[in-house]
Amino acid sequence: MTVLLIVAIIAAALAVGFLVIKGLSDLQGYAIAKYGHKFFRISHFATIIASGGFCAAGYIVQTLSDGHEAYISNGLVLMLIGAGLAGALFCQNCRKTSFLCGASGTVVEVMVTPWILNIGIILIGAIILGVSQYLTAKPVRVVREIW
Repeated sequence: MTVLLIVAIIAAALAVGFLVIKGLSDLQGYAIAKYGHKFFRISHFATIIASGGFCAAGYIVQTLSDGHEAYISNGLVLMLIGAGLAGALFCQNCRKTSFLCGASGTVVEVMVTPWILNIGIILIGAIILGVSQYLTAKPVRVVREIW
């Protein structure tokens, strides 16, 4: 029964992943065909990463401020810069496409970017680990056989 449950969960996850990828490709194809605008560009990923970095840095500065007014303000300013970057990306996408397509494209970009980064980091780590294990592997020699 447990094996069947695991297989069902894996099948459901694969089905959801397929539907998400299909939806992303349909949105991308629609935006290119109708407006000539591509979502998921490197500049969009960089903007989203910078926005998240500013927001995270602002949160850290604000929580570590120990009640000092100047440090709290610095954290809020960093968070506002991050929100401004995300807003600029939203405005750019809405200006190049319609409001609905730009808004949905921006939301999808913001939601998908961390997944893409995590998968990339995991793959790079796995490659480095595999290469290091391959390079450090030594042959095994049997010194004495005991039957």
